[in-house]
Amino acid sequence: MFRKKFLSIIVVLCILSTLFFGVNVLANYRENNSRNNFFNNQEKSLEIHEKILTEYKEDNLDYFGGFFLDDEGVLNINLVEDNKQKAENNKQRNAKELVKGDNVKFHYVKHSLNTLNNTANVLANEMLSLGINAVEVDEINNAVIVYLDSLSKEVEIKNKIDSLSKEVEIKNKIDVSTVIFKETDSRLTIQKTYNVNVINGEEMTFPIGGNQHFAYTIGFGARCNSTGNYGFLITGHGAYSSGDQIFYNGDHFATVRRKHFGGAVDAGFAERVTNTWFWQPTYRPTNSLQGTDVCNTYAFSYSYPINTVIYCYGAVSRRRGGVILSNNYSFIADGVSMNNMVKSDYVAVIGDSGAPVVTRHLQDGIPAHNLIGLQSSSKRVLQCLHLKLTERGNGFFFRKLTLHFLLHITTY
Repeated sequence: MFRKKFLSIIVVLCILSTLFFGVNVLANYRENNSRNNFFNNQEKSLEIHEKILTEYKEDNLDYFGGFFLDDEGVLNINLVEDNKQKAENNKQRNAKELVKGDNVKFHYVKHSLNTLNNTANVLANEMLSLGINAVEVDEINNAVIVYLDSLSKEVEIKNKIDSLSKEVEIKNKIDVSTVIFKETDSRLTIQKTYNVNVINGEEMTFPIGGNQHFAYTIGFGARCNSTGNYGFLITGHGAYSSGDQIFYNGDHFATVRRKHFGGAVDAGFAERVTNTWFWQPTYRPTNSLQGTDVCNTYAFSYSYPINTVIYCYGAVSRRRGGVILSNNYSFIADGVSMNNMVKSDYVAVIGDSGAPVVTRHLQDGIPAHNLIGLQSSSKRVLQCLHLKLTERGNGFFFRKLTLHFLLHITTY
C-alpha cells in the first residue's frame, strides 16, 4: 500500500516537473522572441531616425519636438504643429510623407528640439550662478527639467531664470515656459569612475612614486588626426598628464599626448609605442569588447531616440544594459561642469570610466554593436527592499563624435 502511494507521488512529481519545464521553455521562447522583435523594430527605427536627420539636418530641427522608442521598439515622433508650414516653406518634405509606410507613431507638442536644447544649454552654462544641480532635456514630455536641492527654492531659482532670459544676448536663446523643476534625489551622488577594462581585459598602469600606481585599462583604438599616429582612448580625468608614460605588463606601451575633462568630453589620447625589433612587441588595439563581443566604430548620428537600448562594458561592472533617458544632460562633478552629456539608466561604478558604450542591432540575424560614446560619470544608490540589496542609478557618457571636434581624434 505504502509502495503504491509512493509510486503515485513519484508519477505526480514527474508530471509536475515536466509541466514546469514546458512552461519555462515556453516563457523563455516568448521572452527571446519578444526581445528579438524589439531589436528588429529598434534597428528599423534607427534607420528611420537617420533618414529624418539627413532630410532636415540635425542643426535645424524646428519641426520636431523629440524622438523616442516605445516598449516595442517603435519610433515615436513629437511634431511641432506651428512649425509645419515653416518646414514646407524651406522645401523640406512633410515628415509623415517622408516615413509613409513605415511603422511610426506621431504626437503633437508645443516646443521644438531646438528650443529645448538651446534653453538647456544656456541654463547649463549658468548652473553654478543659478544654484542648479543639473539640467536635462526631456524629449518624451517636451520639457527642460531643472534639478534643485529642494523644491522650496523653486520660486527663487525661477526668478533668477526669468531675469536671465531678459538679458539681451540671451533673450532669443531661452524659453522659460519649457522649464519644470524637480528635486534631486538626495541619496544619489555623482561619482567619477576611474578604471575601464574593455579590450580583452588588458590593464594599463600609471606610476605615482615608489611602488604605487594607479590602474586603468585601454579604452578603444584611436588615431590622432594631426600626426596620423595610432594609440588608445583613455579617460580624461585620470591622474596622468600630457607626456606621462603608461605601462602594460611592466613595459612602457604608450605615452599620454592629450587629455580633456570638462564641457562635453572626458577623454585622453595615449600614443602607442611601436617597435621594429622582432623580439619587442608593438601594441595593437582591438575591437573586442571584453573578449565576448565585437564592436565597430560607425555611429549613425550625433543623437539617438530616447529609450534606445545600449550597453556599457566596464572593468568592474562588466557588461550592463540600459536605455538612453536624455540626449542633453548637464551637471557639475567635482566643481567641473559637464555639459550636453547622454543620460542612461545603466549603473556604472568606480572602475568603469572610459568604458565603451554601444548600441546593439541585428545584422543578418546576428547581434552587432556600434560604438557611440565612452562612459564618464555616474549616479548610484544602494537600496534594501524586502531584505534584498539592489542598486539603481544613472550612467553618463559623452558622444564619440565630439572627440573629432574637440580633441581631433578619430576612433578606428
